[in-house]
Amino acid sequence: MSRGAGPGPMGAMTRTATLTPAQQRIWLRIHVLWYLLANVAQVVTWWAATPDKFFWPLWSIVAWGIGLGFHVWAVRRFVPAT
Repeated sequence: MSRGAGPGPMGAMTRTATLTPAQQRIWLRIHVLWYLLANVAQVVTWWAATPDKFFWPLWSIVAWGIGLGFHVWAVRRFVPAT
């Protein structure tokens, strides 16, 4: 049986159920870092290529931001503070 597999809702536990609170906070920081780096790169690309056109990075900023918001919520809601 691989790490993270086991009983739980829908027959399997999520990977985060096997991580310590400190590890979950580290993964959240990594997620935030990649969110910032990727979206800054997209904004710079937009600005360099088509600054007078529609701000297309908005779609990934909002969509990924929703996912990041849920990640922050999950870590703050379910991971005890140390």
